[in-house]
Amino acid sequence: MPKQVLLLLILLHSLMAFSYPIPKNLQTKIDQMGLHGVDMVASKKNVLLLISFCDTSTNNLVLPNFYFENLLALQYNFVQKNNLQEYQLKLAYPLASIYHDQSKFEKELPILVYLYKNLSKFEELTQKYILVNLEQVYRSENEIGKAIEVRKERLRKGYVKTIWELYRDCDMFNDALYDFRINQPLPKKNDIFILNYYSYYGDLFFEANEIDSAIKYYKIGLDNANTILAHLPSSQPVEMIEVTYWRGDFTGSLGKCNMAKGYYGKAIQPLLFALASNKNSPENKTYIWLLLSESYLEINNIGKSKVYYDSAKNDMIGKTNKRDMVQLLKLSTKYYNKINKNDSALYFSQKYISYITTKHANVQKNQLLLNIGKLELKKNRDDLEASKSSLLLSTKTAKYQEDNLLFSFFLLFTTIIIGILLYQNNVAKTKSNTIIQQEVLRNDTLLKELHHRVKNNLQSMYSLLNMQKRRNVNETTLNILTSVQNRIQTMALVHQNLYTTDNFEFVEVKSYIYSLVNHLKTIYQFDDTIINVEFDIPTDLKLPIEQIISLGLIINEVVSNSFKYAFKNQPNGSLIVKVTELNNKVQVEVKDNGVGIAKDQINEDQLGMKLIRLMSEQLKAEHTFSGHSGVTHCFKFKTMNISSKTTSDSL
Repeated sequence: MPKQVLLLLILLHSLMAFSYPIPKNLQTKIDQMGLHGVDMVASKKNVLLLISFCDTSTNNLVLPNFYFENLLALQYNFVQKNNLQEYQLKLAYPLASIYHDQSKFEKELPILVYLYKNLSKFEELTQKYILVNLEQVYRSENEIGKAIEVRKERLRKGYVKTIWELYRDCDMFNDALYDFRINQPLPKKNDIFILNYYSYYGDLFFEANEIDSAIKYYKIGLDNANTILAHLPSSQPVEMIEVTYWRGDFTGSLGKCNMAKGYYGKAIQPLLFALASNKNSPENKTYIWLLLSESYLEINNIGKSKVYYDSAKNDMIGKTNKRDMVQLLKLSTKYYNKINKNDSALYFSQKYISYITTKHANVQKNQLLLNIGKLELKKNRDDLEASKSSLLLSTKTAKYQEDNLLFSFFLLFTTIIIGILLYQNNVAKTKSNTIIQQEVLRNDTLLKELHHRVKNNLQSMYSLLNMQKRRNVNETTLNILTSVQNRIQTMALVHQNLYTTDNFEFVEVKSYIYSLVNHLKTIYQFDDTIINVEFDIPTDLKLPIEQIISLGLIINEVVSNSFKYAFKNQPNGSLIVKVTELNNKVQVEVKDNGVGIAKDQINEDQLGMKLIRLMSEQLKAEHTFSGHSGVTHCFKFKTMNISSKTTSDSL
């Protein structure tokens, strides 16, 4: 169905919006296109007329989306009800496309599923569009498991090489950025596709909250759009419309970055420019309305804020878009707070919190699904690359054989025989080596994935506690939650260290203690006290995972106590963390020059002290304490590891 793509382009570039009754000028266009009566009566005759138009139309008459939606839906329901399979296939794709263009995913999904079941009956270009749209709808509906299966199909067919969109939808932005950098090819300069590339790249940085990097790539995209526009001939109006859209999109994205930095006044003009450039993208128009409403609200222009707020809210009726829904709920809370309608503000605030909480739970589930399917996705991608390499190698080999055929048939025959023997021998060796290497790689990958998943789960717990802290004002409760977070972070750092290195048994002590103490200093540093932290730790000292977790929890409790209590009402202070290793024995000393504490003043029943005792017992460590001239804790224990080099550094 080669003309269906042409029909889609006509629909996507509709410039007007109409409502019933059909205006006279529109009816004239309908008659000129030979479609008179097709939108009124469902019949086989009208079905054939519509299919004929879809297959042969080459005119540039523009019709609105609502007309094609009603026209196609009427005839599609007729052929579906009467089980006219051949005709149903020809109408399904254009109808699904127009639903997709309007973000009416609930109506589109059953049609896409039907198209997917009959995928082999379509040309390759149409297959690509069906798979892309189906995956996008599944992602929008939060059906990540089904989206993964569609992505596998796209990888197997060689339609795509990346999986960053799945990472992005699961809030795994660092993984998304890595996959994008490695596997998303940079299009040629002055190619329209390069605009899509920089838009996606900037969006990933924006969603990862790396606003400065997002600004950088949005500006690169805007510069490319301006360069392309300057060199486009007037004989290419469709390309002109598309590049104009991208210029507006990048400008609006820069306005969005101004909002993220709190410069709402500076965001308005770029967003208005984007709105004027987005006449052909109703989905994006809704999002820009929401951003404009929020920006005007923040500068106290309630009137203009309400205009864009009402437009966006009305346009979202019957549509499914997670990004817009989150923005609308957040904006509604702000808007009703601003106009002192507290009941409405509370209602939307609760809906927003409920939506975010549900979204977070879904993200956790989807991350698990993606992590489970990640290896298979990677295998599909690797198999595709191997197939391409094999095809290229076969092509070169065939050319070589053809050239040598002219030289000598006998030599060619002999060469082939020798080559076959060598190839069989090499395949046997390669297969054996490959199996061994794949098994090693698989084990390493699974171990890394395990530690990565544990770390992610601990970070999720950390984030959930953050949400709980924001809902509490009781200082005692906040302190308890902070202590629990620090213990979680202590264990998360261990697993982060393991999955970022090739050593799954031992953790480097120096970098681990650096990260842990830095984290605690950031949390407990008082503005009126300057605390200098010094480290004296062997560079090459490593400890097994069981010992490093116990040691980390001990250091967390001791250092936290120093930051919280040792330097109150003092202009400055110092903390020394010293680790020595000799003859398979490790000594860890944590010392501050604070106010100190008498041993009989220590509450041994506190959770922190119990945790220090318990972890010392697990390490089989000897623990000594001194509270004079500051507090000093010393722990001595045996280890299997041997270090060689000691360095002293200061924070």
